[in-house]
Amino acid sequence: MNHSCNPNCWYKDDHTIIACRNIKPNEELTMDYATFMSSSGLEDDIVLRCNCNSELCRKQIKKDDCSLPEIQKRYENHFYSFIPRNYFRHF
Repeated sequence: MNHSCNPNCWYKDDHTIIACRNIKPNEELTMDYATFMSSSGLEDDIVLRCNCNSELCRKQIKKDDCSLPEIQKRYENHFYSFIPRNYFRHF
């Protein structure tokens, strides 16, 4: 599944991915990699360029995006479970 900073899918739980908004016919299914990607096991300089062109585009996908308060607030309970347990700051 490809990345988007404004995805059309997210986690319901660790075994289920669901649509988070209406998906148009032939629209690519996307998720925000911040909902399941973390710094664990990745080299320090890993950065992916984002070309999603959404109004929420971060331009870069970094291994620690899951730690950003705005990402945590946007996706609330829709992360793979190890992300909130290990990376969330409590508001």
